[in-house]
Amino acid sequence: MRMWMVDPRILCTKHLLGEHVETHMFVGTIARGVSLGGYLSKGLFEPAELRRRHQALVREMTQRGMNHASPLPEYE
Repeated sequence: MRMWMVDPRILCTKHLLGEHVETHMFVGTIARGVSLGGYLSKGLFEPAELRRRHQALVREMTQRGMNHASPLPEYE
């Protein structure tokens, strides 16, 4: 899992959809209480940006004519 944190417009479709799935995977990991320390220490995850990043990815998916039906669940 990783957050690319580049402009979603430059991502190919495979990476755009992949990162979208990974935002949901991060939320699931957080909900289960699993440590994300390794991702944080390697700069692969920015928890403060997770919801905003998901919104940016969804915006780009919509721009490309893709449907989005998976809102990001609530998490702490």
